Amino acid sequence: MRLIIFGANGKTGRHLTEQALAAGHRVTAFVRNPGNMDIEHPLLTKLAGDALDAAAVKEAVKGHDAVFSTLGSRPIRSVLYAPRVRSIS
Repeated sequence: MRLIIFGANGKTGRHLTEQALAAGHRVTAFVRNPGNMDIEHPLLTKLAGDALDAAAVKEAVKGHDAVFSTLGSRPIRSVLYAPRVRSIS
C-alpha cells in the first residue's frame, strides 16, 4: 500500500512511519523539514511541505491509498494557562 503520513517526524508519526515501513508499505513522510528526519529506508520518501497549505496537501495525497495525520497542536503559552503560585507570608 502507498501511505502518506502528515507529521511523520513527531513522536506518534515516527512510530507510525516505522511500523508502516516494517510492514512493507511504501511511505511518504510529509514534513516541514526532511533534513530533521533521521529515518532512512528504501520504501520511504520524504516530502517537504506545509500541512496548512491546502494546495500542497491536495497535490501530496495524489496516488496514495491511505492518508494519516499525526499532526499535533502547539502549546498555547498564555497567562490564562500559567500555573498559579501563591506566596506564603
